[in-house]
Amino acid sequence: MMKAQKPLILIIDDEESLRDGCRQTLEKSGYTVLTAGEGLEGIKIARESNPEIAFIDLKMPGISGMEIIEILSQDIPDIVLIMITGYASIVSAVEAIQKGAYDYLPKPFSPDQLRTVARRGLDHRNLKIETRRLREEKERMEKSFITFVSHEMRSPLVVIRQYIESLKAIAGDRFDKEVKEIIERCSIRIQGLEDLIEHWLDLSRIENGTFVQKKEPLRLSHITARIVEEMTPVCKGKGINLEIHIP
Repeated sequence: MMKAQKPLILIIDDEESLRDGCRQTLEKSGYTVLTAGEGLEGIKIARESNPEIAFIDLKMPGISGMEIIEILSQDIPDIVLIMITGYASIVSAVEAIQKGAYDYLPKPFSPDQLRTVARRGLDHRNLKIETRRLREEKERMEKSFITFVSHEMRSPLVVIRQYIESLKAIAGDRFDKEVKEIIERCSIRIQGLEDLIEHWLDLSRIENGTFVQKKEPLRLSHITARIVEEMTPVCKGKGINLEIHIP
């Protein structure tokens, strides 16, 4: 049985004693830890090793912690960035979060505080990845469902339409007007279901980027007449006379 890989944490801070202290604390807690003494080195290590979490000091020579946070949040979307600062303030915390940080850890901090923030950051990362996975799975299932249902509904509708067309062809004078109207309404209902299926497929095409929009002329008189025709049986059953007059 393969052992689970230890979470990887990167410490970017120009204070050697702080880097070593954080490394020892986190390694004892089951993490793999890399360290960097300045910003550009830290960015290089992060890009090469892709750590789950990076603790970044706000004030360092050269490139600042804010700049590092902004760069890594763009380069490594799943990384959890935590700002370390001895100058904690609401303004700096808000700015760091706006640039992509998840949390901040004010100096001085205890080993327990470091472990707590690391664990919270790792939980946040796992939750974010799982949420994205579930969202992608949901989208995939929706696409598959629409395609499957559309196919399963379209096949029997084709058969029913063929029967309807056969009835209309042989009807002639064999059926009275009322029966012919029923057959025609069935044909209209079938067309409505086929249109609904096509709309479902259009939704699937829109989601996967293959939908091509076509503009066609629309005659409201045809739509109105169709609505009246479909609603007439319902209205008759309630004693309502439904008529339409189109100039």
